[in-house]
Parts: sequence; C-alpha cells; structure tokens
Amino acid sequence: MSARRSPEDDQYEPYGEPRTGVPRWPAALALLVVGSIYAVVSDRLTLGPSRLLLVVVVALLLLLIPTRLSGYHRLTRVLALFLVGMVTVAVAASAILLVSLLPQRGRYPRRNYCATLP
Repeated sequence: MSARRSPEDDQYEPYGEPRTGVPRWPAALALLVVGSIYAVVSDRLTLGPSRLLLVVVVALLLLLIPTRLSGYHRLTRVLALFLVGMVTVAVAASAILLVSLLPQRGRYPRRNYCATLP
C-alpha cells in the first residue's frame, strides 16, 4: 500500500530541500539572442525599426521578473506568451520579406569579384 502525499510534500525535494522551480534564464537568453540578431538585420527585412524588437524584448523580460517574484503567475504567463508570440511573428515576417525580395535579386547587376583579383 502506498502512502498518500499531501500538497505540502510536493514543494520539497526528496532530501527536504525546497524546490527551486524551472530555470528560466535559457529562454530569456534565447530571446535576447534572437532580438540582438534581429537588431542587426537590414531595415528592408523587418517590420518597423530593426532595434524595436530588442527594446521590447528587454522591456518585457524586465517586467516579467517582478511579476513572477510577486506571485502573479497568470500575468507572468500571459506576458511570456505575448513575448514569445511577438518574436515569432517578427521572425516569420522577416522570413516572408526575405523570400519576397529574392526574385528581385536578378534585377541588380552582379559583380564579378574574381575578375578583380590579380
């Protein structure tokens, strides 16, 4: 027969140490990397200014810290999902813009860089 566990038991690890939760820094770091890469992309391939996404990512990540520590889990979840969705839409729009600009590539004269070598 197994003993029933109480909800208080779920907050402790097997050796009595408090559970620390899921580390969130890898996701925050990934969002910062994507925002930084997006910031250096040409303005022709972005929706709006290219640095805007990085500014919004940093602002929302800084807003997520106090909401999580204060215990507003529902608000934290909504903000995090909004942040990830916004980054996804921005990257997808850039990919669509890139693909739409590819057929125009043939309009520009090609440079033969090998011909300039001695």
